[in-house]
Order: sequence, then C-alpha cells, then structure tokens
Amino acid sequence: MKYKFISISNKETHPLKSVLAMSLSALMTSTLCVSTSSFASDIEIYQEAKSGDITLMFMLDISKSMDDKDGGSTTRIARVKDAMKDLLSGNATKKITKIDDDKIIGLSILGSYGYDESASILVPARKLSTLVGGVTQRQILLNNIDSLTSYSATPTARSYAEVGAYLLGTNTTDFFDYETFQLEGNFRYRACKSYNTNRTCSSWGSWWSSALPKVTLYSTSNTGLTKTYKGPHVGSGFYFSDNTTKDANKYNSPSSLTQTDAQKKCSGQGIYVLTDGVPNFNSLASSAMKNALGSKGSTFSCTDSDDGWDCTQKFNDALLNPGKNPKDIKFKTAVVGFGNAFNNVSSYDRSKTQKQNLDALGTIDTDVKRAAEWGIKGEGGWYAGNSSQDVVDSVNNFINDLGAEIPAVTTGTPTIPSDELNPIVLQNYAYYPQFEPMPEKTYQHWSGNLKKYNVDRNGKLLDKLSNLITDAKGKIIDNYDLWSPTVGATPSDVQKTAALVGGVKMQLELRHTGTDAVQRKLFTTRGYTSVGVVTNTDTLQQVKVTDLDDNLKKKDQKIGYLMNLLGYSFDPKSYLNSTKTENTLTKVTLLQQPELRQVGAVMHSSPVLLTNQGKITYNDTTNVVGSENRKDFILFGTTQGLLHVVDAISGKEKFAFVPNELVESQAEAFNKPELTSGGMNSMYYGVDGPWTAYTEYVIDKNNTDLLSVGEGKPYTVVENNQNVNKTVKGKQIVYGGLRMGGKGYYALDLADIDAPKLQFQINPTGTCSTENPLGCMGQSWSKPTITWVNWKGVKRLVMFVGGGYDAEGINLGNDNHKTTDKYRGYEYDDYVQSNKIGAGVYMFDALNGDLLWWTGANATESKKTFVAKPASQMAYSVVSQIRTIDRDSDGLTDHLYFGDLGGQVWRIDLNNQAGSETDLFTRNPTPILNLNKGKYSPRFYETPAFSTYTSNGQIFGLVSIGSGNRSKPLSEYTHNTTTTGTDTNYSYDGVFNIYDKDVARESLLKLARNNPTSTTDKSHKYSLADADLFTKNIKLQPESMVGITTDSKSKLLAITDATRFPKAGESKVERVAPYALTSGWYYNFNSQKVQSEKVMSTPIVINNDMYVTTFDGSKPGLSGDCGAGVKGESFMTLFCMPFGQCNSGSVSTHRLNLGAGIVGGAVGAGDSSGMQRLIVVNVDTTKVPQPNNILNARYNTINKLIPQRWYERR
Repeated sequence: MKYKFISISNKETHPLKSVLAMSLSALMTSTLCVSTSSFASDIEIYQEAKSGDITLMFMLDISKSMDDKDGGSTTRIARVKDAMKDLLSGNATKKITKIDDDKIIGLSILGSYGYDESASILVPARKLSTLVGGVTQRQILLNNIDSLTSYSATPTARSYAEVGAYLLGTNTTDFFDYETFQLEGNFRYRACKSYNTNRTCSSWGSWWSSALPKVTLYSTSNTGLTKTYKGPHVGSGFYFSDNTTKDANKYNSPSSLTQTDAQKKCSGQGIYVLTDGVPNFNSLASSAMKNALGSKGSTFSCTDSDDGWDCTQKFNDALLNPGKNPKDIKFKTAVVGFGNAFNNVSSYDRSKTQKQNLDALGTIDTDVKRAAEWGIKGEGGWYAGNSSQDVVDSVNNFINDLGAEIPAVTTGTPTIPSDELNPIVLQNYAYYPQFEPMPEKTYQHWSGNLKKYNVDRNGKLLDKLSNLITDAKGKIIDNYDLWSPTVGATPSDVQKTAALVGGVKMQLELRHTGTDAVQRKLFTTRGYTSVGVVTNTDTLQQVKVTDLDDNLKKKDQKIGYLMNLLGYSFDPKSYLNSTKTENTLTKVTLLQQPELRQVGAVMHSSPVLLTNQGKITYNDTTNVVGSENRKDFILFGTTQGLLHVVDAISGKEKFAFVPNELVESQAEAFNKPELTSGGMNSMYYGVDGPWTAYTEYVIDKNNTDLLSVGEGKPYTVVENNQNVNKTVKGKQIVYGGLRMGGKGYYALDLADIDAPKLQFQINPTGTCSTENPLGCMGQSWSKPTITWVNWKGVKRLVMFVGGGYDAEGINLGNDNHKTTDKYRGYEYDDYVQSNKIGAGVYMFDALNGDLLWWTGANATESKKTFVAKPASQMAYSVVSQIRTIDRDSDGLTDHLYFGDLGGQVWRIDLNNQAGSETDLFTRNPTPILNLNKGKYSPRFYETPAFSTYTSNGQIFGLVSIGSGNRSKPLSEYTHNTTTTGTDTNYSYDGVFNIYDKDVARESLLKLARNNPTSTTDKSHKYSLADADLFTKNIKLQPESMVGITTDSKSKLLAITDATRFPKAGESKVERVAPYALTSGWYYNFNSQKVQSEKVMSTPIVINNDMYVTTFDGSKPGLSGDCGAGVKGESFMTLFCMPFGQCNSGSVSTHRLNLGAGIVGGAVGAGDSSGMQRLIVVNVDTTKVPQPNNILNARYNTINKLIPQRWYERR
C-alpha cells in the first residue's frame, strides 16, 4: 500500500472514532484546498450605462428614383417605409424586436416637399417614449414615415448639411446668402447654379415644370415674361423644416446634445443616411455647410459640384472631429445604399479595420463606391439593403457603433485551486477569472481573461510589482499580472496597454502571418462523413488552416468561424454562397485577414490546477512538505465556447477544445462580440460549467524521483512460476459540463498533455422516458464528482452529477411565462416545476460514460443496462455538485448529499456490499430537509458542506447548506404575513444546518435476509426501516417561536444576531439548538426586503468555524464610467460550529464586505510553506476596522499519513 501526506488541523476539539474518519480527511483536503469561489451568476446584476444617450437622426431619400421596384412588385420607398415601421413597432412574424424607448430619434428627408433641391427636418429628435400632445414620439415618427412619397431630386450634400445644422443648433443660411430663381409665367422655373462676384447669376440650371418654391421672403424684379427672385438660400431647407425643430433664426438642437465632459464620454450621436441614387443639385453646399458649422465654419472649405462629394466628405470630417464643430462632440454617419445598384460593391465588414474596408472597394470611381466610402469614413459603416431586415440590421449595428466606448467594469473573483500532487500544501498563487459585462450593447457574448497573481501571507492579491489589484470595493485597478508581457522602463503606449491586458489573452499564439502554419492547437468533435456531411465524432479533430484545401471540409458553412478561433478576423457570413449554405472562403483569402485576439468571459467556470508530473520533497528541519520539478497547467472554460488548458508558469495556451454542439449552436461567439446583435436575452454561454479533474500518479518510467500521470516504471511479478514484466500508467482525466451552454458532459484524457484524447461525451437528447433517462436531464450545471464505489461487486470509478437545470420550463403561457421566451423555467422566480426535468442524480462510469444508476421522480423502471431508483418526491431540478462522503475509510463513497430547486435537501446512502443485488445499491433517497411550498420554495443551487462533531460521545454529521435564487439574484419581496403570523409568501434566505443523526448509525447500511430460513431465497433487505430514520423531512420552527417545544426535535431552530453571541455581562451563549432536543439550526439573512440577501456559495467549514458568503442585491454595488457597473455587494459571515453560536465577538467582528457583485472568498496559504490556512478575499482590506475575526483567522496544519488506496496498482 502506498501513502501520501495529508493535512489535519491541530485545532480539533474532539477525537474522531473510526466511523467517518475518512470523511473528515476528505473534508480537510477538499474543503480546505478547493476554492469556493462564486462567480457572478445571472447577468441581470450587470447594469448598463445610463448617463449618456444615443441620439440618432434618420435621413431618408424621397427622390423620384425611390419609385423603382428593382424587378420586384414593391417600390423602394414602400420597402423602406415597411422597414422603418418594423424597426419602430417590431414584427413578430419576422422576429424583429422594436427599438428601445430610451433611444433619441428624429427624422429628416433627403429632398424636400417645399423645394426638391433642398431638405427638411420633419421630426425633432426626442426619446421614443416622449409624449407630445398626448402622442408618443414613436407614433409621431410612424405617422410621418407613413406619409412619405417619392418627390424630389437627390441633393445629398445639402441634406447632410441640413441635418448637421439641426444637430448643431445652427442654420444653413444667413441674410447675405442668396438664392436666385427665374420664373417663366407660372409653369416653370430655374435656379442659379453659380454666381459672379457681384452676386449676379453666371450660370442657370435646367428649367423645372412645376411651381416655384416658397418665395415669401424674396424680392422680385420683372423682365418680360420672366420674374427674378432673390433672397435667403432656399436650398438650405431651413424654411421647409417643421416649426417644432427651430425658432426664427436657428434650429433647436436636441437637448441630449448639451453634454458635460462626463456625458461626452458616454453618449453617442449620429446620422443614418438611406439613399438609392446618384446625388445631384448640390451646388452651393459649401456655403450651407459653413453656416451649419457656426463658429467653427470660418475654417471650413470644400469644392462645390453637382454631386457634392468633396463637400460631403469634408463635412463628415468636421462632424467626426469635435474640435471642428461647435458642439465639440463626435457625430458618426452610417450610409445604406438601397437598391440593386449597390449589390456589386464589396460589403462592409465590421470585423475589419477602416483601411481594410476602404481597400476592399478598389478604385473609388463611382457614386455607389463614394457612398460606401462616406459610410466607412463616417465610422458608422455602409450597408447594401433591399429588404426590411437589411434596414433593421443596419440600424441596430449603427446603434451599437454609436454607443461610446465605455470602459467596462471588469469583474471576477480569485480561485486558489487544490493541488492533487501535494494536497497538504496550498500554492501562493490565485487565478483570477475576469470578464467585461456590456449590457448596454446588443452583444450576445462578452470578452474575458484569466490572470495569475501572488497571494501574500495576509491573504492579499498582489501583481508582479507587489501592488494590490483591487480597491476596497473590489474594483479592479490597473495592474500587471504574473502572465502579463514584460515591459521596459519607458514602454510605448502599445506595450503598456498589452501589459495591462495581460493574462492568457496576451499570451495566445494565433494566426501565422503569410503561411498556413497553425500556432494555436484547437480541437473539436466536429467531423465529416465520406461525402462531406457534418457529424459528431468520438475522437478529437484538430482544426487547421489547410482544412480550407480539404474537399470534405472546405464547404462547411461553419468552417469560417473555426478559422476565427485560429486568430483570423473576418465575418464568415460574408463568405457564404448565395443560398447561405456553403463556405466560399479560400485559404489565400484567409491568410490576408488581420489578427483576432480574444478570450471569452470566464463567468462560472472555476480554474482547475492540473499537475502532470512533480517531485514531493520533505525538509526534516522545518517539517515542511514541498514539491519541485512540476509541470503545472490551468484548465478553464469560457462563454465563447472554448475549454482552455494553459501553462501555469507562462500562461501560454497548450490547447483549446470546442465541442461540436457549440459549433452548431453558437458559432457567432467565435468572432467579435460586436458582430452579434441578439443582446442579453440571447446570450451565448459556451463552456460555462465548472470542471473537475481525476488524477492518479505513478513513478515516472525515466526518473524514479518523479511522480507522473504518464507511463510508469516497469515492474516484475511472478505468474505461474515465471517472471512477467508489467507496466503501469497514471491517469489525468478532466470532466465537465456546459451550464447554460447546453446539456452535454465531456471527459478528456490529458495523461499526454501534448496529445489530448476524448475519453467520452454524454449528449442528452430525445424525450424523457424510462427507456431514455438522458432525455430527462436539464442543462449541465452540476459539477461532476469523481469517486469510487463497489458496483456489482467490482470497485469502479464513477461520476455523479445532478440531473440539471430546467431552463425551458413548460410552454403553457401561464404564470406570466411568455411562450416566446427562450427560457421559461427557473429563470422566472414564480416557476413551479411539474415536468421533472433535471430532477434526480445520475451515476456514470467515469471511464466510458455509460449510465449505471439514476434516481429521481422519473426513475421508475430499471433496464438491462442501468438501474433506476424511484424517488417520487425528488421532482425538482438538482443543479449543484453532489457531495460524497466515505464513512469507513475504505476509499468507497457511502453517502451523497445535495439540495434541489424545490426547497429540499437529500441524503442517499450507498451500500458497497450489495453486490449483484443492484436494487439494494442504495437505500431509498431520504429528504432530510423539506421546505417546499410551491413557488415560494427556497432554492438550493450550491453544494452542501459536511463536517463531523460529537455530542456527549455521540458522533454526528452536520450538513450545512444555503438558499438563494441564483437565477434571479436581484429578486426581492415585500414581507407579507397573515394575522396569525404565518408567512404566506417568500421567506428570507438563510443557511440551514441539519444534525444528521443517522449517518453514523452502524445499522444504517446493514442488510438482513428477507427469508432467513429459505435455502433458495438469498435476497436481502435493509434491517433499518425508512420509518425508523431520525433525520427526515425536517421543517423549520418559526423564528418568532423562541425556545424548545415538544415539536422541536424534528425542527431546525432559528439563531439570530441577538443569540449568536453572549449577552452583555455574560461569557457564554445559551445554546439555542441542542443536539439532543432539536434537529439543527438555521440563520435567516434578514435583509432590506425578503430575499434581498441570498447565499451564493457552498459554506466553508474549517474545524469549528463556518464561513457563509451572501449577495445582497439591495446594496449599491460598483459603478464605473457612464453608470456601467455591478449591482449589489457580497458579504462573508462567520459562525461558530457546530451550534452556530460563539462565546466571544460580535456581529461586526464576524462579518466582512467582499465588494461589489457576486463574489466569494477562497481558502489560501497564510505562510510561504503553504501549510497555514487563511481566508483570501476580493477587496483591499487595509482599512477594515479591527478586530475582524474573518481576516485574523489562521489555521495551522500538521502532517498525518493516511492510506490512499487509489494509488494501488494491483
């Protein structure tokens, strides 16, 4: 038998008997070493920027050519009107969502009904929700759009000047700026095109057969049949604009454009131009633009022409440059070319640089290309459109681009992973998953990073320069993590930015300039049949640039997105064939694309430390166990859809893995976030689940000092009187799910880190039934637990997972659950589950993924390949990791603990002596706590903690679990009670501590013969009946009911802040929940409103202390620029175990603010040897008032040899 060191604290207060000895050692290795980091859960806590506004003016073409039908049956202007109506009203049939009420939008036309060579501002820009005379701005826009008809010429430059003047609050004319007309009779007129220096006409335009424009302000002179009118510049359009947009002399700029310096950082404003034709009648646009620029117009100049392009481009520059316009703010311009003429111009690609998009136009020698150039240089982009959807998409893209580049409030929480090689020691490093929430955008995925920091002996997180990385609120401040690129004494701005970004992101090795060599090692389970049909493979397939040369792969419509993951920046949709079914991108074109460098958001995936090899050391003088010659890697998943494995020293990626199911469901997430438009309601979640690793070490075949997961040292055994050479191999297998990314579970064999293999994949599909247990699974939220059991008389490595999360619910449309919602289940706080999806626990073979056993309300019938254990009361989703306990130190799991989303906590007892009687492999699952009350039930998302104690010589287990709606962390309710004091609605969330009085009973797993005297009936039953269990269906004694009653023995009693500590003048507390008279205790977090404060992580139990992390959504949280930030704050509360009460201290000394957002604490090393323990938190605690028992706690460890049977190889 082999041994290894394990750490046991020297603060134990009671001796442990053989019963549950192994469970305590498991507690010390897992609870102490495994981080309990709790990442930001539901994205509703991330608040969008509110300080700035988006102001947008539509400039719609009403030229005569808008009557063209482009070969179809509908005119262009009719299609544009339909598109604008869809945008403003929404269209369920087309799946178009109406634009938000908070957008500030106005309407102008390219042309005018007053004078067809001019322009008009029809509707001033207001918030769409604004009421004007009892009518909303949205409806005013719809009414005006509905009345549009084709009428005018195409005075593009003049119209652009008019919109600019309106936004700037100026005018396009002055008293000395004249326009001259000649009217012949009453049937036709012409306008002067150019003037002499004395303002007489030098060149006349063509005659128009229509009435003269408004001339009330003009002086006249007669010459026979011809009358000449002179006066202010009618081409300016000021006189034809709606009176609500102006006063007597100038336009009234939208109030949203009067901005402070802070608001300028946050706001966005722009002009959306929709035109179909060649610009004309733009002479004298220069004077209109000079006037529009007001005080900044004196330096403006451009060359007038009929098409006006020179003036258009130079006015665009003035609008973009705050220093060149009187508002001192930036105005972007987007251009949409509507009609067939624009179809042959290279599409604007938002993933490319401005230069690349301009280069794609080729020689700019046509009006169509000049229009495209205008939009590209205007920074709003240019789009070709023929349909309603084209217009809607272009507007949404433009709005995204208009939003100011607001620095996101990067958030995260540190993880200190367990060390499988040397569990006695914690490393002095923390791995910090981060992401940038951007809820103000319509992005469907967010960017992130993973960074590495030092942990000092006081539990503070420090960067490579020994600086703190967060402030007192938990806000990340500029820092250089241990993986950031090294910079010199005088770094350039580019170098400094790269170093501040740091982390894994800056260590990625991506596209290879000019060659098809692959720098990133990317694997997938996406394969192809012999005829090129996409399929799911059972082996890992490496993605390469040369796949674009492969006849089976190159036409795959998703292959472009896989190239994005290799580091090439382009939009794959631009390279699909006309039917959008096949890729047309070639390798030659791919190699010309720029680099795409990004990492997805690391939200719920805790980093896992993987050690492939190392040497254990021991210092006789210091009594310190250490290690050296290590090969360490860090594994983590992202919402982008990748599982990453990176070198723990350098941060360089070893490989990445993307499951095919994510290629199919969220390929868009492989590109830039700004190329997606579904918003937070359609977020991509990728590989967002927590993963775990199972490791077996052997003596390395080449170095006897090293332990390795690879091939071990050969050994010789005697078989049949002959020496036989044997080899032994180690194991390193990682397991994990996708959380809201899907239902699948995956296992990868990483024994050879350079050549990873797919161990197995579990892909639940189909309808839930007794024949298809996997169809009863929900989203794969549950972190796998890998352990050993005796299955059918054979020791077997298995994987336990909860049944999963019921996100979809039942599409009934009741309880305010919209039938069109993507998620209708537990995403609603009033959801009452009836479909039993995810209700139960599954046990799979951990080496091949076969289902062996399952339980739950759906598990009613065993089949040939698996055993089903019925549990009718287990009807609600189980999403947490399953806690496993070994009660007798034999290396086999004997008990499972977990909670469900219906307010119940369960224990399942496993009998490793059941052998072939698989129906006896477990006792009937026992609900040890039952708080179910329909939609008001508390929800248990997190794994319970388990610890052991004695009371009057009686050993017992203590199960500690917290409640809190992780799906709706901001939900809170007004307290409502009946006259009898009974709570009729939601209850406060709390931490519940159950004295398990059965787990240590020797009779719990004993079997007895069903028929002791029979010689044929060898079957068994449990000698202890379910009815004789002590700990089952426990309820709460109301907090208002103080003291022990006759019913208290089956109840948890409430501990309050008034009873947690001794009363004034007393040295000890009066015990509220004695072991012999109650079933445990609970503590309600009595927050601002009911459930404002929720438990969001597994309690950390260290000896006689328990740390509970909560999130309070009613607290202010953290705001960054423009109001972007994180709502709510997290707290840690310390309880004394096992009875929840302390003989010293106070509420303030036993509570600590952890900072903004949903964050948690981790157990870290309190000394350089890694053998002392302390709590590591996410904030700068320098100014926390002392004493604080959480910050001051230290736990010293001693060494103790315990057997590790899983090291045995024979």
